[in-house]
Amino acid sequence: MNFKVMIFKKLIFLFLPFMVAAQGNVVPNGSFDEIEKKIKIGGQIELATGWSSPTDIKADLFSKNSKAEGFSAPNNSRGRENPEDGDNYAGISFYGYRGRIPRSYLQVQLNKPLDPARVYCVKFLVSLSDLSRYGCNNIGLALSEKPFTEADINNYKVQPQIKHSKNKVFQEQYTWESICKPYKAKGGEKYLCIGNFAKDEETQMLKMKRPRGIMGVQTQDAYYFVENVSVAPMDSVSACICEKEGQKMRVVYRRNLSENTQLFPEKAIEHKKAFFEFQSVSISSAAGNVLNGVTQLLNDNPMVKIEIQGHAEVLEEAKMAEENLSWQRAKNVYYYLVSKGIKEDRLSYKGYKDDNPVNNDQSPTGRKQNRRVEFKIVE
Repeated sequence: MNFKVMIFKKLIFLFLPFMVAAQGNVVPNGSFDEIEKKIKIGGQIELATGWSSPTDIKADLFSKNSKAEGFSAPNNSRGRENPEDGDNYAGISFYGYRGRIPRSYLQVQLNKPLDPARVYCVKFLVSLSDLSRYGCNNIGLALSEKPFTEADINNYKVQPQIKHSKNKVFQEQYTWESICKPYKAKGGEKYLCIGNFAKDEETQMLKMKRPRGIMGVQTQDAYYFVENVSVAPMDSVSACICEKEGQKMRVVYRRNLSENTQLFPEKAIEHKKAFFEFQSVSISSAAGNVLNGVTQLLNDNPMVKIEIQGHAEVLEEAKMAEENLSWQRAKNVYYYLVSKGIKEDRLSYKGYKDDNPVNNDQSPTGRKQNRRVEFKIVE
């Protein structure tokens, strides 16, 4: 078989699930990547095609392509975060301490109204900004036949249909977390709005410490980055179980450690692996859980120093060699551990491209095992 044809077929197979999901999603510009002009200041959500804010306080946009230092990515005035998909993401405040900082909201009109009695998978990602003084719950998404108004929001008339199953406080920083839920449509829902629609006294909040290595004054709010908003019919996606997804990944990819419980604690670090999605350098909630375990082991063994080793798979390197994904993954893990209080002089990082695969069979599982960051104890 012609080599180019073989590679083309592999790429089609690899991207088919994403193509199907993109066709099914009725949220226009769900990753905020279609923008009309350059981002220069805050509150420019309307530059993202289709998106707006229903209140006077406008949502922010952040982009890798922005030359405005406060609204670039990954580093910006709120801390740092890499886009999960593409170059951009949005940011809104879900809670302001004693009302000192007003909330903001995201709104978009769907490509078409939802069909009556049809079940949709509704999903979006959030990441608490590094300089937020608080984390909060009541992070919700509402669907309606009519546009959401400031009066309805201020009078607490909006009841979001989508929240985390436990309505937990989202407190992970520099990590994207999923909120998703199957939704049976009444029919005619054409508008989507993301925000906190509950009263302050009904909102649980936790005070956050500023992550180590992050400069700047904490803001008196719970400010979250928002990414990858989607509403897709269940018959166009494989499942809608994002909260369980991370648990499954932990079972599959932490198997080696659980089979050998007699390791010295510091050596257990070398059995930890954080895995990444295709062409992504963002730390998922599942990877974040692994890194929290590494943090605990490093705290328990304060004399241990490690090298953070980033790896990529063959198809990623062929497509995005200039991006140096393996190095970016290792660098992001480095900053994650620093943000958890691990001293910089105990950490180093290096990218190994696709030079050290652990699986050569090119199956979906094999490729995912190669998209990883692992750890080596150094003297």
